[in-house]
Amino acid sequence: MKKTILLASLVASITTLAATEGHVNYTFKGEINSTYNHAKKASTNEFKVPETFVETEVKVKGSGLSFGGEFKAKDIELGKDAKTNADKVVKKANFLNHSNVFAKYELPEIKGVKSFVKATVKPEFVDGETDNYKFGGSAELEGQASYKYDALTFGLNSKTNFPFAKSAGNDNYGKDVKSTHKVFVESETDKDVFVKGLKDVKANVEIKHDYRKLEEQNPKAAKAVDYVKGEVSAKYDAIKDFAVEGKAGFKVNVSKFLVSNDDYFKEDKDGHDVILGGVKLNHYLDKFDGTDWIRKVTGLHREYANVKLTYTGVKGLTLSANPFVDYTEGYRKYDNNSHKVVENAHLIMFGTSLDAKYVLLNDKLTLTGNVLLSGVRDVKTNTTKTIKNRGVYVAKLGAKYDYAINSKLTVSPEFTVSSAVLTDDYLANNKAGFVTLKPEVNAVYKATDKLELKGGLSLSANFDKIKKNNNKLVGTKELELKPSASLVYKPVEGLEVNNKVELPVKFGEKTTDKSLEYKGLDVKTELNIKYSWK
Repeated sequence: MKKTILLASLVASITTLAATEGHVNYTFKGEINSTYNHAKKASTNEFKVPETFVETEVKVKGSGLSFGGEFKAKDIELGKDAKTNADKVVKKANFLNHSNVFAKYELPEIKGVKSFVKATVKPEFVDGETDNYKFGGSAELEGQASYKYDALTFGLNSKTNFPFAKSAGNDNYGKDVKSTHKVFVESETDKDVFVKGLKDVKANVEIKHDYRKLEEQNPKAAKAVDYVKGEVSAKYDAIKDFAVEGKAGFKVNVSKFLVSNDDYFKEDKDGHDVILGGVKLNHYLDKFDGTDWIRKVTGLHREYANVKLTYTGVKGLTLSANPFVDYTEGYRKYDNNSHKVVENAHLIMFGTSLDAKYVLLNDKLTLTGNVLLSGVRDVKTNTTKTIKNRGVYVAKLGAKYDYAINSKLTVSPEFTVSSAVLTDDYLANNKAGFVTLKPEVNAVYKATDKLELKGGLSLSANFDKIKKNNNKLVGTKELELKPSASLVYKPVEGLEVNNKVELPVKFGEKTTDKSLEYKGLDVKTELNIKYSWK
């Protein structure tokens, strides 16, 4: 009898699996950070798990139903703090506050209209500050409907997030319930729309708001609106060897217009990416005196536009120019009596980037170059107008050669040099330079059709805050030697294993004579195992 029940259960499981498709994905990221103290002649080791999780999605064939979730632990730290030497404390919140489950249903298509509904639950079982057990989190409901006409898809997406409990100090639950509604139109990739050569057309408008109860004495609906934003982009390539890509957008932080302030709204505490003309400037802005605040600015409203012109008329050569402008009104200060604007500020970023890529020697040698010429203008207006100008000038050159030793082994030496100059008209030492030299070599070995091995070694020399002081160039320097190895293994159909290990060894300046000394090393590993079935 027991054998019959067991066999029936096995048959049922196999039948259920055969009627589904999906995947199960496991990821582990770990680090060991070792910092060497020369005075104590000892190392302090920190063990970190930035994140580890199991993620899965299962689709029931022919039904439109799918479900899954992500079960995650993150920001786990062990060992001693390198600065304070205090023991790290693992919190329950690291394990119990970062998972979610979902269920999704795709409705049958009706006269070209596709739609779905999705429910996601993100529970939190621990108070993030006290680390005591406390149930919280939220549930999110999402719905979308779209209609395809020729090469264009028109759609509406709506999401509403319902917290399981009111936030601290809030007696109006509606303030915590947030909705985003997005109207969009998109064309099929690389397919002409309206006229020959016009393609990749995308446009959308999105609004985010809450459901607070408005005050009876001063009922301003704008208080409930977080933002309204939109973006449009397209590509035109009807002219031989020439293409134009354009993008423009805006974001209005509506509720902020009701707040009087005397400095830029800086709500992105960790800083958002600042990308001008395709060049990421985070590193330079964070290290140059007087510019780190730029990455934190949210402001009242933002408008931006850029155009990319690309020429491919010479074999192997690609040239492009990308002019841009990005404007943010940072804040407004109102008069207490008249409520008129008596002071505000504007952050304007503008310029262009130039790119070149040349591939030769049967596609084995690749030469690249990039130049960014940009300005950052901070304008404050009250009884007078104060203008602060900053310049951001970046250049990057690279060369890479792919040498196939045989059908299985390819070795690729590469060298890049990056440099930047930042200027600030209102700083005593108003100019600083940054230079990075990075030689590296990477190898790929295809052992079998199921196993691929990769290895690399890079040396990164960073020279930061280079300035002239008493007719001498001064600055800081760092050196990092980083060996790495990885593998991709596909033992059976549907199963893939990825593993990567890096060992950055760091050298920095001595406090005495500015010569280099050993600072420590990190061990970084990432493991990913994914199984898919159909």
